[in-house]
Amino acid sequence: MKKVITRFAQFLCIVSMLFLIDIVRVKAYSGGYETTFDTSRYIDVHSTQEVVSALLDARSKLQEIVVIRANPNQVKIESDRPGFSDLDSSIYNFFNYSYVGGVYNSWDYSVYSGPSCSGKIQDPMNPSYYYYKIDFEYCDNTAELALADSKLRGILSKVQSKSDVEKIIYLFNWMNQNVPEEKESDAGYERNCNGIYGCLFGDGTGYCCSTYASTIQRYCELAGINAYIVAGSDVADEMCHAFNIMQIGKKWYVTDYTTGDLLVGTNSLNKEYIKILKNHVPSLSFSKTDYEKTIKKVKVGDFVISHMNIYRITSKKTAELIGVPRSYMQVVIPDCITIKGKSYIVTRIDNEALFNDNALRKVTIGKSVTTIGENAFGNCYKLCNVIFEGDSVKTIHKTAFKGIKDSAKFTIKASSASKFGSVVKKLKKAVTAGNAIYKRKK
Repeated sequence: MKKVITRFAQFLCIVSMLFLIDIVRVKAYSGGYETTFDTSRYIDVHSTQEVVSALLDARSKLQEIVVIRANPNQVKIESDRPGFSDLDSSIYNFFNYSYVGGVYNSWDYSVYSGPSCSGKIQDPMNPSYYYYKIDFEYCDNTAELALADSKLRGILSKVQSKSDVEKIIYLFNWMNQNVPEEKESDAGYERNCNGIYGCLFGDGTGYCCSTYASTIQRYCELAGINAYIVAGSDVADEMCHAFNIMQIGKKWYVTDYTTGDLLVGTNSLNKEYIKILKNHVPSLSFSKTDYEKTIKKVKVGDFVISHMNIYRITSKKTAELIGVPRSYMQVVIPDCITIKGKSYIVTRIDNEALFNDNALRKVTIGKSVTTIGENAFGNCYKLCNVIFEGDSVKTIHKTAFKGIKDSAKFTIKASSASKFGSVVKKLKKAVTAGNAIYKRKK
């Protein structure tokens, strides 16, 4: 089931990206140059690489307009790939990640539209030369980026003393609980829907893989974690998709919020991912195994990943569920987890562990769970099937199941009728579903 959901999410992400790319491409090649603009400050260029260098510098400073001066008949085109036939197309295609793919930081990936050539004026002193006005439009403007950074720093402050892995896990879990579900719009898309600000403050409209990858990348940069965005190229017959790679110790791992893959190794990736990694980051040493399988030792308070659930170690023998890396239709909370041969009994479901999980329909709760925290399943409005594998639960917060489906069914494996009744009594105080059904399983 998980593979079906993640593949569908990836499909929607790719469709959204291609739609937005088409919008950008139309804008980049729209006819009609401006014939009046300021040419007092310009950069002389003689090759596409000099143009790219000038524009990279401008982009690093969030400049919106750059003027270059060139003889279009003499500019050296340094790529023999299709689409690099002249100065204008070379500029656009070099920067269009869907065309060339590549490795990016959050700043590189912030461009929503452009660079596109909006103006062209002949040099009156030298008619073989022209001034070109190059425009950038950014997903995040300076004010939005400042707000986004402030938000990310606030998230990071909660785990400032934790390891890089725990910081990544914490963000992944926070995004799953707080970032809205992606949705389409007939009215078009805002400039910042693919940006970091859009991800943190938007309503989900237009969200796709680049939205998540940019946000995770910026968080890693603020946290001092060595990471990049990697994007595939449709022209190179690669999957048109963006995801993150990050270094933990000496090895690199793949993280893809769209599919719910958190710090996975190459053995867990399909050939489409492997092709992108080989083409764009061939020199990096990737782990073959998922990070969760490489953990050597944990201590109380550590965050760990086990079977794609996120836990916190609460004692030498116990752990609590604190979240999942991505929304799934079904979640199983086991009796215990095993980390490097040592077992930890799962005794608690933390506050807001699956809060706002809009995909969740079924959850199975292990027999060792004794406590279910505040809003643990709050606002999971599609949750309709809850199975308790035991009757040992002692505490259920009054908002633990607030906002689930009205006709939710609770199945409780109880050793006696009295214990079944005790669990049901606690649930009725925590369940807002007026038509909930309670059934005993012997």
